[in-house]
Amino acid sequence: MATAPAEWKSDTRYSLRELERWADQGHRKPLDDLFRAWRGIQELPPDDPNSYWAIAGYHGIPLAPFDPDQPHLPPPFAWWGGFCHHGNVLFPMWHRAYVHHLENALRTQVPDVTMAYWDKGSKDSRNYGMPASLTDEFIKLDGEVVRNPLQRFTFPVDIESSAQFQSPTKPSVADFSKRAGTHTVRYPMSTFYASKAEKVAAAGKAHNAAIRKRYPRYEDQLRALNLNVRLALVGDAQDDLSVDCDGTADGETYARLGRCLEAPNFNILSNNNSTGKWYTSVEQPHDEIHLAIGGQDHQPIKTEVPETYDKNGDLSKSTKAVVAQIMGSNGDMGENETAAFDPVFFFHHCNIDRMIWIWQKKWGKTAEGSIEIDPSDMEGTYGQSPSGQGGTRTIPGTTKLTMDTPLHPFKLPSGEYVTSRDVVDLRSQLGRGYSLGSFDKVEWPSEVIEKPGPEVILSVMNINKASFLGSFRVIVSHEDPASGTVTPVASVSVLSRWNLKRCKNCQIHLSRDVHVDITSVKRRFSLQEDITKHIYTVDFVDRSSSDKRRVVASGRYVDGEWKLLVGREKVESVRIEIDERD
Repeated sequence: MATAPAEWKSDTRYSLRELERWADQGHRKPLDDLFRAWRGIQELPPDDPNSYWAIAGYHGIPLAPFDPDQPHLPPPFAWWGGFCHHGNVLFPMWHRAYVHHLENALRTQVPDVTMAYWDKGSKDSRNYGMPASLTDEFIKLDGEVVRNPLQRFTFPVDIESSAQFQSPTKPSVADFSKRAGTHTVRYPMSTFYASKAEKVAAAGKAHNAAIRKRYPRYEDQLRALNLNVRLALVGDAQDDLSVDCDGTADGETYARLGRCLEAPNFNILSNNNSTGKWYTSVEQPHDEIHLAIGGQDHQPIKTEVPETYDKNGDLSKSTKAVVAQIMGSNGDMGENETAAFDPVFFFHHCNIDRMIWIWQKKWGKTAEGSIEIDPSDMEGTYGQSPSGQGGTRTIPGTTKLTMDTPLHPFKLPSGEYVTSRDVVDLRSQLGRGYSLGSFDKVEWPSEVIEKPGPEVILSVMNINKASFLGSFRVIVSHEDPASGTVTPVASVSVLSRWNLKRCKNCQIHLSRDVHVDITSVKRRFSLQEDITKHIYTVDFVDRSSSDKRRVVASGRYVDGEWKLLVGREKVESVRIEIDERD
């Protein structure tokens, strides 16, 4: 009979690698129970409210109501079809309620099971990528070899691509229909193979066939995925174990996870639009991982990558080979419509929630009533702001968002809708806690000691999200004025949707600003040199990128002027600003 280790507690969320380590030591119960519960909710009929199909659908497709009590809004407010919140102050607590709701569904299958988190700040994640429990194709459960329910999800019914989001001239631009029996995929594969549109499916199948020819074994495809994740976390660091555990490396996701804990208030922590230039929100590293798994390359056009793992499976110490990057992959995690159908979504968000809880502990904001939203923050609290996400299925874009805004579709036992106030205290209100993972401390000092932030920020302003196909990346490079050497400085991922042009309510929510720390450039030159006069290249890469045309738009910032190079119509509204901290 499978047992749990003595230190295991049913009210604590542990990292997946903790569960894997216990299983290797003979204590298989916590991990097996998690597998068993996930398998159970995935096998429930689609109309069961505890089915994975129903719960994953809260985030995006199938764009159909689940709760008859919820008011549905007429067009143009009926964007965007999902309940989720991004780019506003409800992002943290809506997703906290979402993970808790999923966890309660799991407990209908296995009463004491608890969700686990993928600790992306751990040394194992930085060196190896994703935990094996998320990527193994098959597992042994109850004496039987079965498909791993955490590795993918098979769609039980067809999903239609709503005409509201469909481009009349290019169906593939917004097609996220799915055929029953197809399943979610991750980088480097393409989810287009599952489309009900014949031409779209043909393109996806051709891409996947090419990937299988290049990487004939699943282990080879997994190596490409884990490399992409590792590059997203720590860039091209060859031995990331030397990187400080407080996340001080420049410009990569691991560093951003650490820097989000420096946010001085909840608004700044909560979302990208409230952050401003000098801080990092928890939403930014969240976006980076979505795109790393969902189809955006985090490597240069040509780079040295491991040809094989070393004997311990370490990506950083293995033989290198120069290869071209893999363009054209479209994993389900890469856009909001289907992201929640990939099981990794919830383990990713469980870790994001853990980071929010760490921030709460650090800043003394764990108690019920200890968090308030600053209403003067127009970008993050008002749906009609230029960069806000707009309305949801039930909340008009004109709504002022507060701690009392209902977090549809989640309900309290009383039948009332959950609000952010109901989920502030993870311990007393939800009865959950987290094990001690990366970035956390056994005890946090009573007085917060703020660390110095970036010294120089380059801002790419007024990016029109509708100019790009789906999610996209903004890549900033620096040109040495003496040698002409071009060096990538950092990149920022923008998690978006397939098509914004067909949505009337989205037309006022198209602008996005991104801010890149270029302090590393300043440190390479004398303090007297004015690096604002240097040359910077800004490239844009989206889902239409291919091996022949990776960059869909590009410009150079030369001596204070923004000069367009490629895709003028996509970035003609963009302006560049460079600011140095006093």
